Formats: sequence, structure tokens, C-alpha cells
Amino acid sequence: MEFILTPLEIIVRIFLSAIIGFVVGLDREKHSSAGVRTHMILAVGVCVITLIQVDLTAESILWYMDNPEFIGVVGTDTGRLTAQIVSGIGFLGSGLILVRNDRTVDGMTSAVSLWTVAAISIAVGYGEYLISALGGGFLIIILTLLNSKKTRFDIIRLKVYFKNYEPKREDINAILAKYDAKINNYTKENIIDENDKEYRYVYEIGYRGFIDKIEFLDSFADVFKDISYIELV
Repeated sequence: MEFILTPLEIIVRIFLSAIIGFVVGLDREKHSSAGVRTHMILAVGVCVITLIQVDLTAESILWYMDNPEFIGVVGTDTGRLTAQIVSGIGFLGSGLILVRNDRTVDGMTSAVSLWTVAAISIAVGYGEYLISALGGGFLIIILTLLNSKKTRFDIIRLKVYFKNYEPKREDINAILAKYDAKINNYTKENIIDENDKEYRYVYEIGYRGFIDKIEFLDSFADVFKDISYIELV
């Protein structure tokens, strides 16, 4: 079988796809299980399939030129392989989407970034360098400048019990200020027996950006030594 593309063209297209996968994966690495290696492997794989499609299409055209009597008799689908990529990547992307607490969806951005990297790699495989460069550029800009982890508003609920100690509002606010957060509402329950007092709070906290939940809980435990129970609900 004679290849239509030169080895250099094949290497350039696969390398360019890998670079796009690397840059996008570098951004997704800290947000999702689909990081650098996943995006690069996917980009290379999609580009290889597209290169096969390009070569098969060119081979079909050359064969028809040599055998014009078969035009219209023997049919070829020049987009079958790349069409399967689009649906196949959708299946992979669904594995990145998680639902937490029956209401919060995570992984959507990583799933669509995989799908878009696949689309860009198809363009690279077909030799559409301008389309792939513009598409890759826009994708990187969207992921870096419009990072939802930095711009979105969200709410968490903090349940915390204090043993023989009633916290001051300003101490709570001082911790929340580090996370660009504030108390929207709270409930309080006093549990008093013969020897101890326990103050049970449930805070509704609004914040913008991203909060490392383990670090968030640790910051309360470091400041308040009288906490008997703490949980994000």
C-alpha cells in the first residue's frame, strides 16, 4: 500500500496533536483525572485514525482514477472513521462526569475539553492547520482565562460543634475571609447537661472560586481547639 502523506507530514501532524493535548491536559491536570497523559494519548490516537482516513480516501480516489468503470458501482464512505471518533469520545467523556450530593455536577469541563481536543486533532490529521491552530488557541484561552473554579459562586454547609465554648462571630469571619467566603445564614442549638455545654452550629457559607475542603476544615480545627465535631454537609 502506497502512502499519500510523506513521513515528515505524518510526524508533524501527530506531533502537533500531541502538543495541543499536552497544553490542554496541563490545565486539566489539577482539576480532573484526565490530565496531560490522557489528553496527549487521545490527541495522538485521534490524529492517527484521521491520518488513516486521509490515506484511505486518497487511495480510493486513485483507484477510481485507474478504474473509472467502477465509479458509482463501488461506494466508499470518506468520513466513516472520523464520525466514529466523535461518538466514541462522547463515551469516554461520560466517564469523567460525576454527580455529588445529588445536585452538584463535576467533570463537565474536562469531558468537553477531551471532546474538543479530539475535534482539533481531526483537523490536524486532515491538514487543516489554520482551523486547528485557531481552535486550540480558543480552547486554551477559555480554559485558562474563564476558569469556572475562579469565577463561580457556590454554597457549602458547615456543621460544627463546640465543647464548652461559644465562638465569636469575628473569629469565624476571619477564617472565611481567607477563602473569599461569608456566612449567609446559620442555625444554633445549645445542648446543656450537668457537666458540659455544647454549642452546635450549622453555617450556610457562600463563596466564590474554589475551596480545598480538607484545608478548609483544618483551618477551623487549627483556630478552635474546643471543636468536638466538624463536617461539611
